[in-house]
Amino acid sequence: AELATYYARNLGKYRLPERRVVRYATLSPTSLAAQAAPSDAEIAAAYKAQAQKFAAAELRTIVQVVVGDQASANALAAKVRGGASIEQVARAAGLEPATVKDTQKAAFAGQSSPEIANAVFAAKTGDVVGPLRAPLGFVVAKVASVRTQAAKSLAEATPELKASLAPQKTTALLTEKRNAFDDALAKTSFEGLVTKNQLTAQTTPALTATGQNLDTPTAKSDPALTPILAAAFAASPGDQPQTVPLGQDGSFALVTLDKVLPAAPRPLAQIRDTVVRDFQLDRAQRAANDVAAKVVAAANGGTALPQALSATGLKLPPLQPVTGPRAALIGNPQRVPPPLALMFAMPAKTTKLLEAPDKSGWVIVHLDTITPGNAQGNAKVIAGTQSDIGNVVGREYVAQFGKAVQNAIGTTRNAKAIASLKAELLGLASADQP
Repeated sequence: AELATYYARNLGKYRLPERRVVRYATLSPTSLAAQAAPSDAEIAAAYKAQAQKFAAAELRTIVQVVVGDQASANALAAKVRGGASIEQVARAAGLEPATVKDTQKAAFAGQSSPEIANAVFAAKTGDVVGPLRAPLGFVVAKVASVRTQAAKSLAEATPELKASLAPQKTTALLTEKRNAFDDALAKTSFEGLVTKNQLTAQTTPALTATGQNLDTPTAKSDPALTPILAAAFAASPGDQPQTVPLGQDGSFALVTLDKVLPAAPRPLAQIRDTVVRDFQLDRAQRAANDVAAKVVAAANGGTALPQALSATGLKLPPLQPVTGPRAALIGNPQRVPPPLALMFAMPAKTTKLLEAPDKSGWVIVHLDTITPGNAQGNAKVIAGTQSDIGNVVGREYVAQFGKAVQNAIGTTRNAKAIASLKAELLGLASADQP
């Protein structure tokens, strides 16, 4: 009976948040890999569309420098034509050369201009071209190498084409599937869509909104379920299934809310051992409080604290002396031990009771002596105190001066005008406005 009463009195302590059971099935690029494999016809069509890419081509590696004015560009080009390294000459002038490797003429023209590309691709290996006018100055370029890329047959280009076509086809299939699911949701059940599309449905355990399974508290939540749970906790019982995007690759999940477990305390039968432990700790805590309260009463009644403790007949920890300055509370109050903080709120020769951290017991605090502070010789404390007093005195002088002026000339208060000004300063309508 005592255990049941304790449990009923502390239901909030054992209350579980709302949990939900969710059914879902996912579609990802992996699940569509077989369907997304490019066919021979698709590969052939892509090869034909990209014929220029796979045709034989002249490739050039070009080192170029952009110079701000023509005179400097002429000087730089002359040094390079004289045999100096274009990279060294450019860096000596505070410029950074750019190397364009294995580029075709059309691509280089897009990066620079048709005029510059024509000049560079008309030159031979080792030739210096320019200076040529560019949008940001003048270009000096050197042809580092020239080579011919052999044409690729359809068979040779197939691996590259497959690698580029498969992601495109996968994205298109995922979009098509999701659109089809969205169209069918109003008239087809979750199970019907799963069966028709040969998907694998999964059911979560009862989870919180953050993905925790309270039946296995040591297990970590699965980040992959975050968007699925967000959709499930936004749904109401009876809502139709929905599709939920899962990532940038087009993956999505078909999600339906299976069950809602409202917030409620765990049944006593399930957590009896935990409640028994808590009940015993609570009873021990209350018993300790009774003993400590009697010690405090005896000490405040004139009994010496050691005798009051001895009178309990219990084996208690030895008394621990605690000393400290008030400055400790001001400097870093968060790190001051609670018994020390309590002492500065107590008169001398008094005893008080303080609950220990984590409800682990009770601390009896007896203030024996108070030693008045003495700042003599402590320049830092004196200077700080003077500053504090100066601020207070300054405000007091201002207040007294204002009062003296009022008394000398006589004043009246216009309550309506004051209210109007206050409202205006606060950004509100003036007091005389409706």
